[in-house]
Amino acid sequence: MDWTKISKYEVACLWRQHNVSTIPTLCGSKKPAIPAWKPYQERLPTMEELAFWFRNTNYNIAVVASHGLVVVDFDDEQRCQEWRESVCEKSRTFHVRTARGWHYYFWVRQECKEGHSNGVDVKTRGYCLCPPSLHPSGVQYVGYGSPDDIVYLESIYDVLPDYKPEVVRVVAKINADPFVLAMREILPAGIDIQTIKERLSIEELLGIPRAASLQHLNCPLPSHRDEHASFAIYPDGHFFCYGCGAHGDVVTLYSLLYNMSTGDTIRELGRKLGLK
Repeated sequence: MDWTKISKYEVACLWRQHNVSTIPTLCGSKKPAIPAWKPYQERLPTMEELAFWFRNTNYNIAVVASHGLVVVDFDDEQRCQEWRESVCEKSRTFHVRTARGWHYYFWVRQECKEGHSNGVDVKTRGYCLCPPSLHPSGVQYVGYGSPDDIVYLESIYDVLPDYKPEVVRVVAKINADPFVLAMREILPAGIDIQTIKERLSIEELLGIPRAASLQHLNCPLPSHRDEHASFAIYPDGHFFCYGCGAHGDVVTLYSLLYNMSTGDTIRELGRKLGLK
C-alpha cells in the first residue's frame, strides 16, 4: 500500500473500517485540532466528521489507540533493531517510520497498561500521528503495510516479555477546580455553570433546532466573517470554529457573542433562566 498516494480522508475511512478512531491535529503539529479528542476513545467519528476534518484541509491525522489497539513506540534505532531480531515474524505487523524511530501496531487481547519501559513507549489509550502526516520537524510519517496486516497478540508480553511500565505517581486533588471555587465566591447562591449548561443549549442560544449529530453553520461571532460554515456544534454540548479557533460551551459562546466576562455571563443567564 502506497501511503503517499492516499488522501488523509481515505486514510481516516480505512481506519474506521477497522473500528479505529482517527482525529485531526494541527498542520505540522501533534496538538489536536478539536477541543476534545477523548470521546473518540469510546466512539468512532462519524463519516460527516471525517469529511469535515480531512477533506480540503491541511490537518495531520492521528490514530487513537483503544479497544485493544496498541502502538509500540521506539525512539532508539538500535533498541528497535534488537527487538525486531528477537520477535522475528511478529515484527512484520503494520509499522510506521517516524521522525525519530518506529511505531509498531498490534491487536492485543489481554488488557495492558500504557507506559514507558526500557526505552519503549506503549500506547493503549493515547493517540499518535500516522501516515501521511508531517512531524513538527517536517519529516513525513511513512507506513509499511496496511491496517489489514496488524498482528494479533494474546498479551503484550508476547513481544515485550520484559515490559514493566513505570508507575506515574498522581497526587490526589483534594479541593475543587480553582475556577469553580472562584465562580462560587462571586456568584449568587443557586447559580452555577453546570445548571446553566443543562438548561440552555448552544442551539437554543442561536435559535436553531437541536440535532443528535454534528451540525455545521457559519460562525455567529461578530469578529469572524465566515463564508465556509466553519462553526461546528457537537452533540456533547461544545462548539469549535475551524476558522477563527473559538471553542467552548454555551457560557463561553454567550460571553463571546456579547463581549461579557464569564462572571457577568453566568449571572445574566442565571437571571434569564430563573435561577436567581
